[in-house]
Amino acid sequence: MIREVKEKGKKSFKTSFWKVVAVCFIVTFLTGGTTIYLVRNEYNNIDTKYEVSNTFTGKSNFEIINDFIASSKVLGSKIDNYMNGATRGVLATFSNNISKSNSFLFGVLNGLNQLLFKNKVANSIVIFIGSIISLIYFIFISNVIKVGKCRFLLENRCYKKTKIDRLLFSYKDKKYKNVALVMFKKSLYTFLWSLTIIGGIIKHYSYMFIPYILAENPDIKSKDAFMLSKNMTNGYKWKMFLLDLSFILYDLLGVLTFNIFNLLVTNPYKATTYTELYMKIRNDYIDNKKYLYDKLVLNNLNDKVCNLEYPGIVRDNKKIKIDKIEYDFLDVILLFFAISFIGYVWEVTLQLFSDGVFVNRGTLYGPILTIYGFGGVITLLLFNRYRDNPIKVFFLSMLVCGMIEYFSSWYMEMIYHTRWWDYTGYLFNVNGRVCLEGLLVFGFGCTINIYLVSPFLVKKFHTIKRKYLQVISIVLIIALCIDFSFYLIRPNQGEGISTGTTTGIYNN
Repeated sequence: MIREVKEKGKKSFKTSFWKVVAVCFIVTFLTGGTTIYLVRNEYNNIDTKYEVSNTFTGKSNFEIINDFIASSKVLGSKIDNYMNGATRGVLATFSNNISKSNSFLFGVLNGLNQLLFKNKVANSIVIFIGSIISLIYFIFISNVIKVGKCRFLLENRCYKKTKIDRLLFSYKDKKYKNVALVMFKKSLYTFLWSLTIIGGIIKHYSYMFIPYILAENPDIKSKDAFMLSKNMTNGYKWKMFLLDLSFILYDLLGVLTFNIFNLLVTNPYKATTYTELYMKIRNDYIDNKKYLYDKLVLNNLNDKVCNLEYPGIVRDNKKIKIDKIEYDFLDVILLFFAISFIGYVWEVTLQLFSDGVFVNRGTLYGPILTIYGFGGVITLLLFNRYRDNPIKVFFLSMLVCGMIEYFSSWYMEMIYHTRWWDYTGYLFNVNGRVCLEGLLVFGFGCTINIYLVSPFLVKKFHTIKRKYLQVISIVLIIALCIDFSFYLIRPNQGEGISTGTTTGIYNN
């Protein structure tokens, strides 16, 4: 039987190699199944300090969270990935914390600790928050995604076009609550039995098929899932143990290759093999019509591979038609000024909260940032036609806003030899002119603008008589022209903006 299921597992693995590797990597990363070694650079030389210490222990919050994660082992995917010395911005904060701690969950927790609490939270509070977050993550994400992996593997062995998003099938089908409950009970019972050592080993194999059973029938009651898995594994536990032993050489190669071999071969091969083991025992169980066999409900699963996509649970996926909104010339002018003002308030507020000082941002002297107005209006006019596809709107807005920001920075530096913003040190920045974090904010902001802000503002504009709107527009244009004339003579280069050099000091 061992040779048979391994041969079938190997065949299934080879059929969809990269797809299976990707699924196993995603699940391993999210659930903490292995250590992942990536490219390392000189991150360790970066002077990153976590200075606020607890009065009683003398440990920083960084150390407290790290110790908590290490002891709990709820989620501990280890990542040795130091990201090219990025030290600024939200993305860099999370990335560096993940890298420094070798833990995904730790990076999230300490990133929040730094950004929200500025490391000024007592260890008891840190541990309490960490415990709650880790428990919620473990119950509703980690365990549920493991069942999604089983669902994908079951479908992929029969259907070549099975999509990776089958990992999320229980969320999409709104069955995740029961899945989370049953898997939590499995984890709890396994832990309690592990205290007896021998009992833990036996129950490990007794409960092994529960994720597969849930993948077939996410509505199944917990007692039925446990009983079904127990009955199916009766008489097979020793063979399952020998199957585990047959992968020893693969595990050894994983150690010798710093787990690269595990990521590319061992883990996916094991996953497809155990899926074939489940299918063999499952089919025999159904054929013999044993207790609760009717709870195994996926009748579409067989050994014949076809090119179709497995449909899963049929849902209503009708595309919602969103009416397009037409904007006239007067609307565009007013929106330009409104968005420019909103951008100004955003930048000033951000500076005020981060550094505690008021800075008149931008090249003009008035409360306006025209780059926001241009970006908002241009993306609105270009992508309003794609309102039915918000994802497309988001990424196209990122692209256009990135181009506007980059060339605006280049032009102003060429003319005035000054940078009004500098993203050097941010994760994935291009010459310090644009960065991924900023593009994500712009993409999100433009999407919100297209769907919510602009329609809302125009609706409010139309409550005012048109002649008054025309007067307001003329006054705003005249004020902008006056401000722009001062800009041509001497642009705003106040404190917090720049030093009058090409490097600048403002850290946007």
